[in-house]
Amino acid sequence: MHTHLLYLIVLFIVYLLPQAMVINGIFLASRGSTEKLPGGFEIDGEMIFYPLRKYLEQSEDIRYYYLGKEYYDLLDKIYLQYSFLKFSMDQELSDDLLFAWKKHQSLIEQNFSVKTQISRDNIMFYKEYPEYRFSKYVRKPLFGCIICMASFWGLFTFLLPALFAFHFDPIIYALYFPNTACLGYLNYKIMKPL
Repeated sequence: MHTHLLYLIVLFIVYLLPQAMVINGIFLASRGSTEKLPGGFEIDGEMIFYPLRKYLEQSEDIRYYYLGKEYYDLLDKIYLQYSFLKFSMDQELSDDLLFAWKKHQSLIEQNFSVKTQISRDNIMFYKEYPEYRFSKYVRKPLFGCIICMASFWGLFTFLLPALFAFHFDPIIYALYFPNTACLGYLNYKIMKPL
């Protein structure tokens, strides 16, 4: 019994490197970019898994506006640096004030990490965040995160082959979780220098 377990542990350790190489290869094969051609057409990168990764990472930017206390706190911070931009909430902006806000818009956006929407009756601040079509629990283990990929791809590189090779030995199920943790770390260490 002890020799069988020792044999499995040694095999487990030796098998980690080939697993990591396969998963790193899948990760690299999913990298790429989409180039927009002059006629409006798009051409995807050459890597084989890139179109699938691109499909999984579809997103739409959603605007989240500053409201209430957060809005007034941000205005107070802006007024500390740009006191001449102060305006009254119950009045329209004068031409001079509107011009000053538009003139300083890019500086404010850069200094306060916000985007602005300026009109004569109001100035709104917002941030944009991507809303993905698919959950991170699908995207990251498939192609999005080299560490997370150990959990999904480990099913095919460790669990299924080990179950087949060791005739569904129950110890294999227990070794899958340490394998995933070790493999995630090894994937990270291999990919980090790249």
